[in-house]
Amino acid sequence: VMSSVSSKQISDQPAKPTNSWKVTDGLSAISLIIILPILLGIAVFSIAQVLHLPSQVGKILLDETPTAVLAQYLIGLVIESVVVIWFMRLRHITPAMIGWIRPRWRWFGVALSLYGAQLILAIVAITVVKALWPSLNLEEVQDIKPFGQANWAIVASFIASVMIAPVIEELLFRGLLFGSLRTKLPVWLAAVIAAAVFGLLHAQASVMIYTFMFGLLLAWLYHRSRSLWPGILLHLLNNGVAFWVLLHS
Repeated sequence: VMSSVSSKQISDQPAKPTNSWKVTDGLSAISLIIILPILLGIAVFSIAQVLHLPSQVGKILLDETPTAVLAQYLIGLVIESVVVIWFMRLRHITPAMIGWIRPRWRWFGVALSLYGAQLILAIVAITVVKALWPSLNLEEVQDIKPFGQANWAIVASFIASVMIAPVIEELLFRGLLFGSLRTKLPVWLAAVIAAAVFGLLHAQASVMIYTFMFGLLLAWLYHRSRSLWPGILLHLLNNGVAFWVLLHS
């Protein structure tokens, strides 16, 4: 539920980092989110072997079938949510302190206007990288249907990538990772590190470059607006357009 803090109470000054975060909190949270699903998958597989359960049960968190990938996504979503909530409770961070508040309405207009800007920045960055490293494969297309080709799988992919991912990723990468790093580091350096981690976790080279530039803009938007919502809107718009384009290409 959105905080009842009025937009009139939110200034247009950059957000002041809360002292409740520790600088290592964000990187620790990212590490847990990567490690815990792997450990859980190994544990489920080992238990299934001991109990002589069907192989599909043991490999549900390690396999690449549509059903297994969906199960992995749902479990990963739960782990991400629990990790973010745990760190917030550990540091006594309220939703309002992390940016779960409505900013001045003009910031939503800024977010929409930044969509075109981030496309231009991404094209320039990819062009420069391609000129410097011609052998780097930047043509690989992102898979937008990880759950398969069935109608239900495409709908599930849309909900996951367009509706859920922008909220969870903004909470994690901007609210927690960038928010904790800027408590001790210069804002620009915190933004670069958070954007680099955001990009690296997207795996593909072309997507890494795009999401790195995108992450920088999202960090700026979060820092200036003092709210996660403009970034969520921009993130949702970006993912929605990309999903539609790739689905019909």
